[in-house]
Amino acid sequence: MSATTPPTPEPLFRTLGDQSWKDTGSCRRHTDPDLWFPEGEGTEFTDRINRAKAICHWCPVRSTCLDASLEEGDRWGIRGGVTEKERKPLRRNRYRRLDPARVAAALTGRRIHLTMPEQRAVALQATIARIPVARIALLLDCEPERVLRLLRETRSKPRRKTRPPIVVPRTEAA
Repeated sequence: MSATTPPTPEPLFRTLGDQSWKDTGSCRRHTDPDLWFPEGEGTEFTDRINRAKAICHWCPVRSTCLDASLEEGDRWGIRGGVTEKERKPLRRNRYRRLDPARVAAALTGRRIHLTMPEQRAVALQATIARIPVARIALLLDCEPERVLRLLRETRSKPRRKTRPPIVVPRTEAA
């Protein structure tokens, strides 16, 4: 591994209500609020931002931190190596995210935060795997009626032919 390449940790998906990932963040060792919430203008301001981003660059939970920031609507400071200005377009596009790894994790029973497209993909892939609607509702932490609505919405949307299929691990139907 080269000195400029950050480590690639195992994907850490934030489970519902879990905040323990914060304990492993690199920012825990740097408690200066001016570093994470820089104010002002000029080179000192830019230097603080660059220093915070450099710390985030090597953080093992950087993507989880950014994901939490976008999901919680955090609009201030540097989170996940991204400033509030850089997060604005990400926040707008977050609702369209479809991450196959997150879908696969949800299908294996992990209770993680999912966007609407990811919820639809979980419902569809679970249906293809012949998982009962009641079990899908447990996976998505919702009512069975919502699962049926997600499936109707999924079937009514036109499919893009360029997107590869989502690989789903085999699970036992409960």
